[in-house]
Amino acid sequence: MVSESIMCRSICEATTSSQTSTAVFYKMIKQLIRRMRSRGQRILRRGVIRCTSPRLSKDSIRTAIEKLEIDASLIVVHSSLSACGDISGGAHAVVETLVDCFSNSAIAMPTHTYCYPTLTKGCPVFDVRQTPSVVGAITNEFWRTSGVMRSQHPTHSLACSGPD
Repeated sequence: MVSESIMCRSICEATTSSQTSTAVFYKMIKQLIRRMRSRGQRILRRGVIRCTSPRLSKDSIRTAIEKLEIDASLIVVHSSLSACGDISGGAHAVVETLVDCFSNSAIAMPTHTYCYPTLTKGCPVFDVRQTPSVVGAITNEFWRTSGVMRSQHPTHSLACSGPD
């Protein structure tokens, strides 16, 4: 752990020094990330990635989507906000951009809850209007958006929006 903290300090120093090239800086970060293996270290690794990645805006998300040149009547989105890096506006910005980009298409996302009975807690009650999605911040934001309908399946629900 000592080597990781020393490396973190040198990365912080590198960010304040204008003499460090971008290539050297990213090489130092990659070395630090490779060394992080435990759960606590993975959380730290995510923080390092977020701090060093450029912040994405709605415009950059829109540009990326437009480059895909998707023309479909139904878009099924499998998402991971943490894999996207730091996004200005978070999950709300991603959902707004998706709905705007695919205004002529239906959008569907999994909003699974995995409401299974357990030995200690019994069986949780699924409420289509309140039970949160456990498969990500983007899906959790999406099903709460105006005009989105959520299926009533207690464990593997889907949320959909778009033209009838």
